Amino acid sequence: MASVIRPFITRRVIVPQFKIAPRIQRRNAQVLNVRFLQTPTAPLVLEKYREKLEAKLKSEGLGSLEELREVYRDRIENVRKESAPPRSPIDPLLQDPPPPPPSPQPSSSVETASASSPSSVQTGGARSTDAPPPGVKTLSSFVDVDRLTAHSDPKEIEFIWRARFLDDKNSLCAVIPKDTYASLEESACQYPMFILPLPRDNGAEMHFLQWTFPTPRTSTIIFASLAEYKLRGEFAVPHTTFSHHLELAEDKGIVLAQGAVTPDRGVTANDARWLVMALQRFYGALDSEESGVRRKRLLEMFSKGDDGFKVESLIEEVEKWG
Repeated sequence: MASVIRPFITRRVIVPQFKIAPRIQRRNAQVLNVRFLQTPTAPLVLEKYREKLEAKLKSEGLGSLEELREVYRDRIENVRKESAPPRSPIDPLLQDPPPPPPSPQPSSSVETASASSPSSVQTGGARSTDAPPPGVKTLSSFVDVDRLTAHSDPKEIEFIWRARFLDDKNSLCAVIPKDTYASLEESACQYPMFILPLPRDNGAEMHFLQWTFPTPRTSTIIFASLAEYKLRGEFAVPHTTFSHHLELAEDKGIVLAQGAVTPDRGVTANDARWLVMALQRFYGALDSEESGVRRKRLLEMFSKGDDGFKVESLIEEVEKWG
């Protein structure tokens, strides 16, 4: 696994004066997507440019606005496409995973393995043939999986995997034992959202994380600043994504992980590595029994919106790492 970064954490802490709880919405009324709400403006535009439109009709020899729209239909469509707002990078990652194909009836005593659910590491059966959702990269997006699996020694695979991202300063890379990942995923399914403090010279900066499971063999963690998440909610733009690929879990006993940091969003690759390390500790990969109980309790309190959850307690736990 990637080396653990242990930055010096000062005792001065900047704590927001508000109670932080998971963004869980209990909806009893219709919720509309505000990105597509618009105030009717056609009458106002028509009145403002009436004289120019009438002059254009005369110059073109047309009798109505409908005829003018028809003549300029292609140009209007091009302008609409160019002015459309860009799609948020987080949208494809939050899509529900595609449903697994129906399992055929077994024709012999050997049962056909079905696709596993996201809550467990898939260790048997053929790979899912379902195409991943748009924007989601599988292991084959980075390496030739068949050639990689031809290596029998997991150490050789780890060397090749790390070399793949060596020249990318904004990339993250790790190789995780299958059992370690299984512990992470078990906790992730119970507590898919959490916050982590990132040490800064003048205190701590809070960041929000969310686990998603876009395919049966892929899990992705999205990191965004807490301020960004509180402002935009599900449309928050992440500064870091970190994905686990389970294609080699059964045969090689390892899970390959990779991530990317978006430049100019206030987080460096070293910051992102620290957040991934902290995530692993809170989700049960790098802890003793005693510290694991404390961290799991913080996960539970945050997920349930427990009034006893305090940001100070979270930061104090991180400070114990030294």
